[in-house]
Amino acid sequence: MIGKLNIKNSHFGALAFLIMLLWAVGSCTKMDDYKKDFVKGDLVYPAKPDTILVYSGDYRVLLKSVLSSDPNIVKSHIYWDSRTDSVDVDVHRTGASDTTSLVISKLLEGAHTFELVNEDASGNRSVPVFAIGTVYGDKYRASLNNRPIESSFLDTGLQVHLKFADLDLSAGPILTEVHYLTSDNDSVSFKIGMEQQDTLLKDYKKGSAVVYRTYYRPDSLCIDTFKTAYDTYTPAIENVWVDLTTKYLLNAGNPFYYDTWDGGRWGNLADWTTTDNVKNAGGYGGYEVKNHSMIAMESGWGKPSITNGKIYQSLYLPYSGKWRMTVNMNDLNDQGRKYIVAALGQNFPDIEHAEDQSLAYYEFSSNHGGDNISITFSIDTPGYVTLGFLASMTDNGSFYEVNYLKLEYNYSN
Repeated sequence: MIGKLNIKNSHFGALAFLIMLLWAVGSCTKMDDYKKDFVKGDLVYPAKPDTILVYSGDYRVLLKSVLSSDPNIVKSHIYWDSRTDSVDVDVHRTGASDTTSLVISKLLEGAHTFELVNEDASGNRSVPVFAIGTVYGDKYRASLNNRPIESSFLDTGLQVHLKFADLDLSAGPILTEVHYLTSDNDSVSFKIGMEQQDTLLKDYKKGSAVVYRTYYRPDSLCIDTFKTAYDTYTPAIENVWVDLTTKYLLNAGNPFYYDTWDGGRWGNLADWTTTDNVKNAGGYGGYEVKNHSMIAMESGWGKPSITNGKIYQSLYLPYSGKWRMTVNMNDLNDQGRKYIVAALGQNFPDIEHAEDQSLAYYEFSSNHGGDNISITFSIDTPGYVTLGFLASMTDNGSFYEVNYLKLEYNYSN
C-alpha cells in the first residue's frame, strides 16, 4: 500500500527556493545570449529629411532634400520605382540645416515615387520619406503645338509686322523664338512672350522665310524647357504702295513752310531749291499763300516771264525698285510748258532735256485744278534721286499751284 508523503519540515522549502533560483539564472543567461546575438546596442533612429522637393525634367529629375539639424547624418539613400534603382549621396554638414541636391537622369517618362532614408556614422537609418515626381519626354514633346502666325502687314515705315495667334496656356508655353534675314542678309533672332501678339521685323528681306518655334515649360518646378520643331512663314505682301512721304520728302505740303516771306502772298520755300528766275515777285517766289500755302510759279500780271524755272529737291532713297510721286494740283492754266520730273542723282535737268535726261516725267500744262498727277520711276540700287518742277512761262499770264506731294514705294515679294 502506498501511503501519503507528508514532509512538514523546513528542509523542503529551502530546496524549492534553490531550484527556482537555478532556473532563473539559466533563463537570464539564455536571454543575454539572445540579445548578444540579435540586438546590437540600443535602437537609434537618425532624423528623417525635413523636406523633399522633386523638380521635373526632360527624362530626368532634380531632387532636393533639406536635412534636419541632426549632426550625425553622413549619408542619404535615394530609392525609386519600388527600390528597383537607387543611389547613395554622402552628406557633408556645413550648418544646422543643409540641403542635398541630386540630378537623376535616364528615367522613363511618367510619374515616379522617390524614397529617401538618412544614415548616421553608426549605420543607423532613419524612417523613410516619400515624394512623387514627374518625368517628361518625347510623348509630351509630341503633344506641343507651335504658336501659329495669324497674319502679316507692312507699316508706313516699310517694316513688316507679324501677328501671332493665341495659344492654350495650360500646356505651358512660355515664349516664341523668331529668326529672319535683313535686306543685307544678316541673320536676326529674338524671343517674345506669350502675352505679346504683334512683333516687328526691322529691315526684313523681301521674300525670305521667317523661321520660328515655341518654348514650353510643363510646370513651375520643371528644370528643362521643351521646344517645338521649327515652322516657316513667308509674309505675303505683294504690290503694296507704301506712303513714305514724311520719311524722305521734306516740306511736302499741308502746309508748306517758307524760309522767307513777304508777309503777304509770296515767299521762298524751305528745303527746296528754287532758281532765281522763279523768284520774280520782288525776290520772292515758289511759295504762295492764298487761302492756304502752296508751291507755285507765276508769270505775267506784272511779273516777268520764267525760262527754265526750277523748283526741286534731292533725296536719298534707300530701297531699289519702283517709286511714285503724286502731285495734287490746286489750280493752273494751259499757258507755257510745265513738267513734273524725277531725275537720277543730285542734278536736275534743264527743260529742253526734261524728257531725255530723266527717270520719269509728265507734262501737265493741259491738266486742271484738283487733278492728282503721278510719275512712276525705278532705281536699280539705293541712291539719290532729284524730284521737282520745270517750267518755261511767258509774261502773258501763266501759272500753276500745288497743294501737296506724296512719295510712295512699291513693296512686293
